Amino acid sequence: MDSETRRSRGGLAAALVIALLLPIFYVLSVGPAVYVLEATGPNRQLEEAAEVFYFPVIFLYQTTPLREPIEAYVEFWEDLA
Repeated sequence: MDSETRRSRGGLAAALVIALLLPIFYVLSVGPAVYVLEATGPNRQLEEAAEVFYFPVIFLYQTTPLREPIEAYVEFWEDLA
């Protein structure tokens, strides 16, 4: 196997890892976002932007069995603020 083939396979593996981890990090980022929203106080414009950005997570929360884990995770971050 030549070095160019190895590099292309390495790039493909890296892209695959990123494609798998990015959605996980997106869902987990809702916690720190809640922390910031709680710590900064009432700001309707920021809250509306967060609702739009995190609509997929809100949808998962409302329509799947992930309700309890998401709720516990968000409450953990709310308690930190």
